[in-house]
Amino acid sequence: MEFVGESFESQDGDDDKIYLFYSESGAEYDSTVVVSRVARVCKGDMGGRNTLRQWTSFLKASLDCSLSEASLPPIVQDVFQLKNDDWRKSVFYAVFTAPSSLSQHSFVCAYNVSAIRDIFNEGKFKTFDAKSVVPAKEVPVPRPGACINNVERDMEITSSLDLSEKSLEFIRAHPLIDETVQPMAGGPLLVVKGPLLTRIVVDCIMALDGQNYSVMFVGTENGYVNKAVNYGGEMFIIEEIQLYEEPVPISTLHLSESKGQIYAGSEFGAVQMPVSNCSRHASCVDCVLARDPYCAWDLATKQCSSVTGVSNTALQSLKEGDCTQCPQPGK
Repeated sequence: MEFVGESFESQDGDDDKIYLFYSESGAEYDSTVVVSRVARVCKGDMGGRNTLRQWTSFLKASLDCSLSEASLPPIVQDVFQLKNDDWRKSVFYAVFTAPSSLSQHSFVCAYNVSAIRDIFNEGKFKTFDAKSVVPAKEVPVPRPGACINNVERDMEITSSLDLSEKSLEFIRAHPLIDETVQPMAGGPLLVVKGPLLTRIVVDCIMALDGQNYSVMFVGTENGYVNKAVNYGGEMFIIEEIQLYEEPVPISTLHLSESKGQIYAGSEFGAVQMPVSNCSRHASCVDCVLARDPYCAWDLATKQCSSVTGVSNTALQSLKEGDCTQCPQPGK
């Protein structure tokens, strides 16, 4: 579950949201196919007076992270929200695995929060059997599943307890939205074959070129953390860190931005690791070729150091990996 403060500076008096990511059997398929969903409820939802006494705003939609339309939908394993001061620019990063036990493929997709919001606010409702859409003329007003905002308040609906039974009965029978949530890049950011991916956290760092880079730390089923960055539209795994001697799945992964630390958990215990260890690159060439946005070669100190503490004479080449500017050995 992820919280998004959509009420912040909202011009229409909107409510905050809770987004839920999970998988379930998809009613829209003829056979029993498990699909990945994102659901949404309003923070201020007090339930209905008689019907839906727990939630009146529960809506759900499918998540797409497939390589092709012909493949079965992958199954979501974990989600991380990379927050922005403007919640509309926040991004959900999600780890998926292929549904078949014969396929050792994992995927990472990214979804814009505002795009998901638009689907829930404007998308067409699926029918009860999820085979078609409900005609617009049959959808009650105000829109079922919506949060209470200024439009509802003008209709003297000040809380979910004031919603009509017609609206509540509709949303109970039609919680699924027809539109599928598409990833920002049009497909997976990262495709990995081998040990399955299990958990993800994402950090944002400003490099020496003035650009912000989103760095993904992805846990695996055999006790590794893969560190991946997108350069020029291509994703690179720049480091693989083995955290456990035994090939045990990483079951939890947390990021402390203030401390610059990643915390991983498994059945063997917890492990702390820094987001980057620049000092392990002993030469300028090694430092530059690592293409780590956290690190740069400081010509003044002749050390590979964090970009937050280097001098004005530091070298970094993330997109090209160009180390020709490095001093010649012995100079």
